[in-house]
Amino acid sequence: MTESKVFMAGESETMNKANMMARNSFNYFWREMYWERRRIVPAVDIGMVKAGFQEGEVVEHMWVNELNFDGYVISGFLVNQPHELTNIKQGDAVEIDIDQTPIDWLLFSCGIVYGGFSIHDMRLQMTDDERQDHDDAWGLPFGDPTKPALPEDAGADHPMAEGMVEKMLTFLNDKPEELCLTDEKGYTLLHYEAVAGNAPIIEALLSLGVDTEAKTLRGDTAMDLAKKLRWDRVVKLL
Repeated sequence: MTESKVFMAGESETMNKANMMARNSFNYFWREMYWERRRIVPAVDIGMVKAGFQEGEVVEHMWVNELNFDGYVISGFLVNQPHELTNIKQGDAVEIDIDQTPIDWLLFSCGIVYGGFSIHDMRLQMTDDERQDHDDAWGLPFGDPTKPALPEDAGADHPMAEGMVEKMLTFLNDKPEELCLTDEKGYTLLHYEAVAGNAPIIEALLSLGVDTEAKTLRGDTAMDLAKKLRWDRVVKLL
């Protein structure tokens, strides 16, 4: 994709509200990105997170793509070339602690823009002509700035999670050792499914006797991560 414009987040009440909306819906954004990585045919054209990067007193809010997320830290690569910062450049690998900085997220899939709450806040301040010029510069149909869209399955189980249960059970019955394997952070398959809120997959893992008390190097169980990401149904299962 081409480089997007850099937007500087303000301290206005509406921008703070935009940040809160992004944070409260981030779990659904991440679930979409989690499943995108497992699709044979891609469905997401753009999936990015915006956060502040600082050098001294200078802060620039820029976009990051090629994302990974463990419930605490978003990792990826910087999309923008900074205007003022010299300690970071376009293409650098970066990490974002979501508990320490305001964030926004943007998803473009099947012709629809989801999220982009800070962008919509700025679009509200524009005239119709300015808004059209802005959208043309991005090449995206942002739509009504008063109604940022959420993923269509928000509030329900992701359809891919439901469709993958049988394949997951077959795979794990053939390779039961995968249930307890951990990565360099101490995360098991159950931890990552909990971060993504995949209740149907977690039900399948529980039926196979997965260890729900396994802890990451941070000391989190899968339930701890599900609570952090507000996946209520997963919490009830665990």
